[in-house]
Amino acid sequence: MELCQSETSIMKYENVYWHDGNIKSINSKLPLSGKERALIEISFELYKNHDSSDLQDYSVVFPKVRETFQSIDFDELIDHVNPGSVGWVDQTELIIKNQKAYKYTISLCGGRIIIFSGKAKIKRML
Repeated sequence: MELCQSETSIMKYENVYWHDGNIKSINSKLPLSGKERALIEISFELYKNHDSSDLQDYSVVFPKVRETFQSIDFDELIDHVNPGSVGWVDQTELIIKNQKAYKYTISLCGGRIIIFSGKAKIKRML
């Protein structure tokens, strides 16, 4: 998987306006050895804030993925592109096997994605 190489601005989860955005792509990198962990990158179109009218590109990389669950109705996603297919995103800090981990829940019109991973790296593409 190739991560975006353009100029970026690193964002904090709580500073991202997720509502009414869209998912552009979901990519996974699976480990080839026991030393590595899986990685998921999701590209979003999101508004900068509640008052913005222009969508901007964001890349969210979930490192050290332990588990993921996805249920996506792609017809529903396509039907909701104009109003935006992302309802909300939740980040919950957990302790799994004595290590800090995170649960991310992405609520979509027509589905949900749940990822258990290390802390996500969120980049706004400039």
